[in-house]
Amino acid sequence: MIKISLSRMVMEYSIIDITYGVTIMEWDLSIMTRVRMIMERVRTIIKRSITIPDLSMKAPEQSMMILDLSGLMLERSMVLPEWSTLNFAYNL
Repeated sequence: MIKISLSRMVMEYSIIDITYGVTIMEWDLSIMTRVRMIMERVRTIIKRSITIPDLSMKAPEQSMMILDLSGLMLERSMVLPEWSTLNFAYNL
């Protein structure tokens, strides 16, 4: 399964022709949209676990640290599609 997705990724990004630029950018944006959705779910789950006394009392510092980290990753995942699109356009 991993080999299939890796070979697919290499095939998508190995296309140099400018006519495929839109396809590559759309593919890139769809991946980043999925990453954002996953990060939002992770953040929601962590927020819920912090509000549950059993979980938050066992390791409150770690819970907050993970929540902050997931927030940071979510913010970065929102910036990546813009950066990758600009970078791709610049390299053409």
